[in-house]
Amino acid sequence: MFVLVGQDLLNNPETLTYQLAHEAIHCLGSCENTTRLEEGLATYFGLHNSKISSLRSQIETTNLDTHRRDCLTDIVAMFDINPAALTILRGNAIPFELIKPQQIVELGANDDLARRLCFPG
Repeated sequence: MFVLVGQDLLNNPETLTYQLAHEAIHCLGSCENTTRLEEGLATYFGLHNSKISSLRSQIETTNLDTHRRDCLTDIVAMFDINPAALTILRGNAIPFELIKPQQIVELGANDDLARRLCFPG
């Protein structure tokens, strides 16, 4: 897998670190059918990488588009409900796009959140 980055990222190590951490999560998926769960987790992982913690609030408020913010909000809601949810869901190396809403509901999420997380992202 290749991650293409522009010169603007090469000149900004903190943002580059965010982007590479974000893309690392996508490497766990099929690269074809991204779900909101995967996009939210990728955004969360990118923002919570220790190298960029000082810039986290700036990235959250200025650099994220509405879609990434919405996916991040959903994944944080899932972590609030069950911090081990993704460890449980991915424990058997199930691809993100094969996770079903019912599996998320069984971990404590409501139907609406579970459906959103499984929606193509």
